[in-house]
Amino acid sequence: MTDLLSGGRRFGACRGVLPLLLGLVLVGVAVAQPSRVLILEHIDVLPADQDTRNLVLRYVPIAAGDVVDGAILGEVRNDLEGSGWFREVILYTSRGQEPGGIVLHVEVVLDRKLRFLTGFGHEPLDGWYLSLIGVSLRNRPRAGAEWRLASRDGYFTDGWFLEGRMCAGRDGRNGRLFELSAQRRTWFAYEGREEWRQEVRHFALRLGREFGFTPRGMLVVWLAYRGVDPDEELHAYFDEEEWERPTTDLVDAVIEARNFADVWLEGRWDGRDQVRPWRQGSWLGGRLHLAQELPGHWYYSLEADGRHTVALGAVGALAGRVRLGHVSPRAPYYDRFQFGGASTIRGYDMNFLGGALGAANLVQANLEYRLALMGGATPTPRLSGVLFLDTGQSWERGGATRGWAVGVGGGFRLRLPWVKLVGVEVGYPLVVEGDMSPFVVNMALGWSY
Repeated sequence: MTDLLSGGRRFGACRGVLPLLLGLVLVGVAVAQPSRVLILEHIDVLPADQDTRNLVLRYVPIAAGDVVDGAILGEVRNDLEGSGWFREVILYTSRGQEPGGIVLHVEVVLDRKLRFLTGFGHEPLDGWYLSLIGVSLRNRPRAGAEWRLASRDGYFTDGWFLEGRMCAGRDGRNGRLFELSAQRRTWFAYEGREEWRQEVRHFALRLGREFGFTPRGMLVVWLAYRGVDPDEELHAYFDEEEWERPTTDLVDAVIEARNFADVWLEGRWDGRDQVRPWRQGSWLGGRLHLAQELPGHWYYSLEADGRHTVALGAVGALAGRVRLGHVSPRAPYYDRFQFGGASTIRGYDMNFLGGALGAANLVQANLEYRLALMGGATPTPRLSGVLFLDTGQSWERGGATRGWAVGVGGGFRLRLPWVKLVGVEVGYPLVVEGDMSPFVVNMALGWSY
């Protein structure tokens, strides 16, 4: 009897504990259950015109059917505010038609203020340039449109550019392009190691269209009318004094103004890291230029460019580049390639390897080690070191060549708030021919490629 009573008391105690255990289990299950999933049904944009909707959706990284939460909506707001196209952004949600569905409402005020334009720009096939002064106007006459007027200075080209772009499509691709420019292009010719410069004035009106054939690929078609007026004098500076001489002393060509009708086909695919493009990824580009002299003959040029960068360690990268170029025989000298110097074979002066009439054919290969010295965790390091090895060969119109050239050297890159990325490089030629500079110092704009 004592055992039964004792057993009864134990059972009674268990009956008091079981509800408590069951309650804890139920609470644990409730805590383990995920919060209610919210599904985006639709994005409503105000103002309600299609151009504004396309512009907004270009910077919204979500679409109907995606799971959303407060953190994702915060990222959407940051992307829209950081795009530079809007003065004000308001986001809120409302209940959708289906259980768990929501509608995202985006109200924006377009930024239509005239803004100053300074700092670096980059055309991958033409290199870096610095906008000395300029203005930018966005969202006029329609949302997604942009107009720029700026004075630019680059390695070979400086002048004034008026550019317009009308966007089409949700992703902002397939835009219509406009460009009116008055450029001064510098042509380099040498007598021994003496550098002489000619100014070749270009006046161009170009109309273009973009076609996005993949998420990262683009084809651009340009139609243009161009006037070219080469200077009849060469200029040089010796002992802080300017010297002049006839261009025909070194450039064996007819120096006269000409007009051309042009077609450019430019294709590019950008597979670089979107956050740190200097450190890893690939880029491919090419260009076909067809020109008809008015009146006169026609000619063409072809250029292909491939680049690949591999991350080394936490703050280093190894970048390689291969470039090929060909110009048909009838092209005027100023539409041929300038070979040697920055962006080609460092260690040689600008166009020292191309000759006075330029290169009709070229092959170029570059290898560069990049190391972040300060700010390696940021998208663009504050200070970087660069070591390079460049090689290549060019041929003149008649087939003459200097043979393979090789240059080595190093330099630094410094990130500045206004101009972004500047630096200096010192290059040394490993193949020496005749009277030439023992080393070359270049100011660097951005990364080499």
